[in-house]
Amino acid sequence: MSELDTPVEPEDQRRAAELAQAMVEQNEAAVGALLVELVDAGLERTLAVTAVLARNLAAALVTLVGAEGAQRMLESTRLDAAVASDD
Repeated sequence: MSELDTPVEPEDQRRAAELAQAMVEQNEAAVGALLVELVDAGLERTLAVTAVLARNLAAALVTLVGAEGAQRMLESTRLDAAVASDD
């Protein structure tokens, strides 16, 4: 599921997996290096990686808390953002 003109490439999937793994491992150096790699890869590749990460997040949330729970968690994130922008 993607509206990108450029399809998600295997390299985008690798970057998404490595970034998520670095976050799970709390490896700040790896996170930083991967973010630099994304900047160097350009906007289209970064959007493709973001699409992979969003898909994986949605799948994980639904698996863990069900579709309704996932919707509640995402709505909570939107509300947190709205409150933060009011500050």
